[in-house]
Amino acid sequence: YQRRVRGMIDQLEYHNPYVDEYFRPISVSAGIPLRSLELIFLLFLNYPLSLAFRTLPRNPTLKHVIGILLGLFEFWFCLGPGGGVHAFITSTVSFLIITFGPQSSISPIINFIWAFGYLSAAQIWRVWTNYEGVDLDWITAQMVLTMKLTTAAWDVYDGARSAQEREKELTPEQRGYSLSLIHI
Repeated sequence: YQRRVRGMIDQLEYHNPYVDEYFRPISVSAGIPLRSLELIFLLFLNYPLSLAFRTLPRNPTLKHVIGILLGLFEFWFCLGPGGGVHAFITSTVSFLIITFGPQSSISPIINFIWAFGYLSAAQIWRVWTNYEGVDLDWITAQMVLTMKLTTAAWDVYDGARSAQEREKELTPEQRGYSLSLIHI
């Protein structure tokens, strides 16, 4: 039974064999885990990429497209071709909840339950199949994605309400600090 489960795990492991073949010799000679070395390289690569990003023309669409492409490249670099499947599933369902769900404060809560439930199920699976494993896998990125999707749902909910509606919920002290009432 354990051999069968281990075989399933080996098939599901997300890594990038194209990147691994270049970093494996460095990893072995330096004594640094392969995934950690790849992540460190990617983090240091972001410094020159950020400088190049700043030189782009002030075109929001162009910056969004390049940001998306760089994000996909970094995801592919760390997790390989199949690593984005879970992020795609979670993001798509969250989009559907935000767009077609109830237009009330329950929608962000449903979205949080979905995103956190998916993350929790993945973490339970990971602990069950790879106890005390310290691999860098898709669950690491999923943690950040869960926070971002939850924030996005609350942002959409808050933005859809009128200013008068939001101000009714504020105490007099909070109204004094409210940005909508401060005149700059």
